[in-house]
Amino acid sequence: AFVMLSKTISSVISEGYYKPPMQELVRDQHVLEELIRIKLPQLYRYGRRIYVEWGAVTTEWFLCMFGRTLTGECLLRTWDWIFAEGNKVIFRTALGLMQMHQTQLLKAEDILELSQVLIDGAKAIYDPDELADIVFNGIGSFSSTTVSQLRESYASIKY
Repeated sequence: AFVMLSKTISSVISEGYYKPPMQELVRDQHVLEELIRIKLPQLYRYGRRIYVEWGAVTTEWFLCMFGRTLTGECLLRTWDWIFAEGNKVIFRTALGLMQMHQTQLLKAEDILELSQVLIDGAKAIYDPDELADIVFNGIGSFSSTTVSQLRESYASIKY
């Protein structure tokens, strides 16, 4: 069972997420930040103003594929999307969670408060259809090609 789980996950997430120096994870955090800039510009600007390092807030989402963030049916549905459509869904889900709670996030005074808003907000989502609507319709479209191009632009950065 463990080998099957490991193979399934490695087909979606690169082992570079888990091997020091975790370059691919850090690269994808930069990609997410760029997607926040594009898709949620008000939140991006606010995050810069209060010195938010988005990787500090979202690393667990990427490492655990939301396994410690979402609950019940929302988690299972998210995993279905990830395995069906690939790892761009991780970015879509992250952006969707941020958009769902953007009003509260824009009131956070620091990164700790902002993180807590996202933790509490994600745990309070029980309707997978509501999550699906925001993840696939609410943040607008972007393709796997967009994610690949952004990854390429950050690939040369050494950590």
